[in-house]
Amino acid sequence: MAAPEGAAMGGRARPYALRKDRTEVTVEIGLTPVATEEDVVLASIVDITARKKRRRAAHLEEELRQAQKLRPWHVGRRDRNDFTILSAAPGTRS
Repeated sequence: MAAPEGAAMGGRARPYALRKDRTEVTVEIGLTPVATEEDVVLASIVDITARKKRRRAAHLEEELRQAQKLRPWHVGRRDRNDFTILSAAPGTRS
């Protein structure tokens, strides 16, 4: 550890962990070398469930904006197998 530096843990697969209530969550693991007399590495494990939900919501909102540009007269968001109309042109049934 002559010149330690942080590094991302590679791969596309996200590690999972179990909460105390036994639910499985996606986590991010960080390893950071700490300059001490001994070789020490600080490890942090962070639940990224909320971050993933925010990113997904932002992605869906962006998809909706793009769809409204293409088809402003009738745009909806598909939620599982339902199709909910979010906007329709005036004078059309929604």
